[in-house]
Parts: sequence; structure tokens; C-alpha cells
Amino acid sequence: MQNREVQKPAESAESVSLLTNWFSGAVLETLPAAVYVCDAEATIVAYNQRAAELWGRAPRAGDSDEKYCGSHKLFLRDGAALPHNKTPMALVLETGKPARDMEVVLERPDASRLPVLVNIAPLFRVDGTLIGAVNCFQDLSTHERVEREKLRLAEELHQAKKMEAIGRLTAGIVHDFNNLLTAILGNLDMLKSRTTESGSLKLLVNVVQAAERGERLTRQLLAFAHKQQILPQAVDLNQVFDDMNDLLQTSIGSTIAIATRKAPGLRPALVDPSQIEFVLLNLAINARDAMPSGGTLTIETANVTLGGSDDPAELPAGDYVVVSVRDTGTGMSDEVRAKAFEPFFTTKASGKGSGLGLSMALVVARQSGGDVRITSHEGEGTSIEVYLPCVDTSASFADRAADGSTQLC
Repeated sequence: MQNREVQKPAESAESVSLLTNWFSGAVLETLPAAVYVCDAEATIVAYNQRAAELWGRAPRAGDSDEKYCGSHKLFLRDGAALPHNKTPMALVLETGKPARDMEVVLERPDASRLPVLVNIAPLFRVDGTLIGAVNCFQDLSTHERVEREKLRLAEELHQAKKMEAIGRLTAGIVHDFNNLLTAILGNLDMLKSRTTESGSLKLLVNVVQAAERGERLTRQLLAFAHKQQILPQAVDLNQVFDDMNDLLQTSIGSTIAIATRKAPGLRPALVDPSQIEFVLLNLAINARDAMPSGGTLTIETANVTLGGSDDPAELPAGDYVVVSVRDTGTGMSDEVRAKAFEPFFTTKASGKGSGLGLSMALVVARQSGGDVRITSHEGEGTSIEVYLPCVDTSASFADRAADGSTQLC
């Protein structure tokens, strides 16, 4: 591709010749940045295709830098407008000094804005007379996207290492604790069989229930540490809700109303049934705690098809089942929402929560091939959406459940 040249009047032909010869042939087009060359009167005499693309239009014959750039606006990075007589180009031609690594924001004729890095070098005759300048603009938007992606990947790596360390520590502690609970529950069962007094028996039942809750917590911790074998299978989540209705009502109390919206024709989800029950119970309890003065808990199921670009959870394209748990509670701040999935992070008072509810939901969903999304604003409640892959619906649910088939959609 040839470099573009703008025709000039005869009186400045010598300067134009010097400038265009200096940037002759394919030099301009091979440069990775947007470049244009102007003479000492700020009239553009040559430019490359990248300059036309960056600025949104090509110069016309006789365009001065002011006229050409007059169709654009320049701003400082803080948003302050930059008058033309204060632009890097104007200052270079006025002082004869180069402009190095100046960051400005370019507004193009279509009103789109780009952050750009400006470098301008003055050009002189042998006798020292200023005859023009070379203007180099680099689009920083791509560079900034790359830097943001690097930061994101570094944060994900840091989080993965932290999770791995926590998982190893958790698994070791939980195995020892689980052995103690097994012995405790065994002895409690024997003690129950030998106790006849109703008052003592009631106390024993309470102790057994507390130990069983501890046992459930160890299973959650093992799943979090990826040390417990999960058994994903075809699960009818609408039926899970029906089976859990009494438990949910008891767990959240009478001040909170439960609204259940079960999608007709819901596809079976691929998930470990015991794990999804723990997830739903934890999400319901979290919602209860976010509504200390009462409110409404809405549990909803839906079939969704994700196509990639419209995927809110960055999942592969395909068919999924979504379980939504929404409350009308206090909501989360941006800071809390950013940490919500971190293990052991909780805003509850000491002793009121383990901080594993949401991290467990995320682990279970991802182990099943799904993901979790949070939508929440302070004072506006919280919505947790659990995405789970669905099972092929070519056969009936009863047939799949009978033969253990878990072919994905």
C-alpha cells in the first residue's frame, strides 16, 4: 500500500518534497502506529492508512492540521477539553521541541472516543529551519484491554492458589472431625436405645440433631475441598422443591413468605441430588438472614439456552436449567458482592454463619458443569441464579432415572 500524499501549492513544493521524500515509499504504511506528516504551517502532506482509520476520516487536499483536527476533539485523560492551540502538534510547531508519550482522548467525527498515546518529532533542514513534524498516534484501548486481562488472570491465579491451600487445610481437618462425629453419633444411638425417661430422651434427640448438622457441615466442607466424590445424575428440580417445602418453611420462619414458580416441562438437571439440596437450603437461609423484618423469598426454575455472547455466566453454549433464589432483603454493596464467593467470607455476626453458603453453591455448580451469578444492590434485595447443565430429554425422565443415564443435552 502506497503512502498518501496531499497536493500542495507550488510555493511550498520544496518543503513538501523534502518531507515526502523523507517518508517515501512504504515507510508510512509499515509503521504499526497512525502517522501523518505536516509542514511548518501545519498543513498535512502525507499520512498512512492507520491514521485515517484512527481519526475516522482521511485528510483532504490542503487540509491544515487545525482544519483536519477541527473535525475532532481532544481531551485530557481527566476529561478536560484541550484547545487546538494547546494540542501537542501546536506546541511542537511553536517551540520546535518534541512531544513525548502524551496521553490524550480523541473524539472522532462519529462521537466515539479513544485513548491515544501521542509522540511528535519536529523536522528541520540542515540549516536548522523548522520545516514540519511527524505525528505518531497509538490506540491505547487495545493495550488497556490487554492490561486489564492480565490483571484479571493474575487475580484468578491468586484466587486459585488460595482456594487450593484452603482446600488442603480444610480436607485434613474435616476428616479428623468426621471421625469424631462418627464415634459421637454411634454412642448417642446406643444411649438412645437404653434411655426411657422422656425428658432425657428429648435432650438426646437434640444432641443427635446437632451432631447430624455437624456431619452435614463436614460433607459440605469435603465437597468444597474437592475431596468428596460427587454423583451427578438426572434430577427433577421441581420435585426437589416439593420434597423440601416443609424443611424450607421451618428453616426460614413464619415472617417470610415463600413464592415458588416451577417451570412446566422443566428439563432434568445434571447434579448430585444431595448437594443441590444443601445449596438450596443454604441459599434460602442466607435470604432469610437478609430479611430480618420479613419479606418474600421467591424460588423459580426455568429452561434456558445459552448461545455464547448472551451468556451471563460465561458458560459454553447449550441448554441449561436455572434455579433462581430471590429475596426482598437488604441487598449487597459492590464490595460485599465482589467477595461473596470467597470461602468463609460472611457479613453475619460471629457464630451466625460459616461463610460457606455461596462458595459451596459455586463449587457444586461448577463441579456439575454449571455456574452461579449474583445480582444485588443495597436496599433492593438479592437474586442468586444457579446454572446447571440439563440431561438429554429424548427419553422420559422416569426411564432415565431408572437406567442412570445422564447424557447431556
